[in-house]
Order: sequence, then C-alpha cells, then structure tokens
Amino acid sequence: MKEATETISTFLWFFAQPITVGGVGIHWFLMPFILLTSIMIWNFPGKNVKKRGLLSLLVLPFIWVFIGLWGSHFWLDWQSGEVNPEWVQIPIKVVLPLSATLSVFFVAYLIRARIFAAAFAITNLYFVFLL
Repeated sequence: MKEATETISTFLWFFAQPITVGGVGIHWFLMPFILLTSIMIWNFPGKNVKKRGLLSLLVLPFIWVFIGLWGSHFWLDWQSGEVNPEWVQIPIKVVLPLSATLSVFFVAYLIRARIFAAAFAITNLYFVFLL
C-alpha cells in the first residue's frame, strides 16, 4: 500500500509542475488554459458529429495520465545513484511522438469538430510534454 501512496503523491507533484509552470506561477498556465478552454466551449460540436469520434479523444488524456503514473512509480532520486532499467524508459520515449500522431489523426478525422479537437489536443500535448 505504501508504494501506491508514494506513486500517487509523486504523480500529484508531477501534475503540479506543469500547472505552476515549474514554479514560475500559475498565471502563466491559466492564461493559455483559459483561452484553449474557451475555444473548446465555443466550438463544441453540435449534433452532426459522431459522439463515438468525440469519445475517442479521451485517449489523449489517458496517455499523459498513464505516463505520469508510470514515471511516478519508477521515479528514482537522481542523487541516489540508482538507475532504472532501459525497459522503464521505453514508454517515456514513445509517448510524445505517439500523442502527437494521435492528435494529428483526431484533428483530421473529426471533420466537423476540428477546432475543438485541435484545442483539446494542444491542451493534452502540453501535459504529455511536461510530464
């Protein structure tokens, strides 16, 4: 149980870093986030868009939550001198190109919801990049 608690607390610390922009301040995060959220609200697709297509966008936040939990579970203090095996780093190296490719695919696939999908993808790419 201690491992799960440490993993979740480390994930929450990881998640706080992009929000506070590495300690610079939350206002640097809030301005673009509010802009992108406003764009998503303003351009939320109507009834002509396949709901299944919109649900497929949920893959994007799953990616950065997964990689955040993965990194939290295997996180080692660099000062301890311990090093993770190579296989631990494979998902971390793959996740950014995968997320970028999926983002481009979703923006192209959701024809009537491209602006919404683009704003959603940019928001999620931010978290993938910084986590």
